[in-house]
Amino acid sequence: MTFPAKLAFIQPLWFLVALVPAFAVPVVMIDASVEVLMIGALISTWAILLPLGWACGIYAASRHLAANGSAGRTWIFYVAGIGVLILPPVIIASDAMGSIGAVPAAVAGYLGFAVVGSYFVCLWLGSAALVAFEEGEPKPPFHKVAGTFFLMVYWVIGVWVMQGRLKALRHKLEAAPV
Repeated sequence: MTFPAKLAFIQPLWFLVALVPAFAVPVVMIDASVEVLMIGALISTWAILLPLGWACGIYAASRHLAANGSAGRTWIFYVAGIGVLILPPVIIASDAMGSIGAVPAAVAGYLGFAVVGSYFVCLWLGSAALVAFEEGEPKPPFHKVAGTFFLMVYWVIGVWVMQGRLKALRHKLEAAPV
């Protein structure tokens, strides 16, 4: 089993652990310097990267078991992850530049829009691949993909609700020939 596929079966407790830096870091960093803010922002990206890796794992495992057996769009997940990592320093740097010009703020805004958009695209791809695997159809019904997508967006609850589906995926993946 590949590393991205293993991320699909991560224990739900780790998702709760990911919430700690997401909520604690901003509170601790209220009056911090720019350097400390950047470190805190990078630490809090864990709460975004974990669900992104989880969706990538679901996508890779589901696509591996599909009829064609390929995971052709996993590069989108890596691009989104890199965007998540570079967004906090870019935003902090554009804020630190202040009134030098509107260009750094515009670049940070466009980058933020691209990162948020790619994050939701990745969650959609993961949910569509899981539903396609479960239904056995290359084009799954929209309402089922949308329901799974919302479970993945609200991952704090969705990771617990989807455990049965992911266990079935894991059993099929372990039984499949390499």
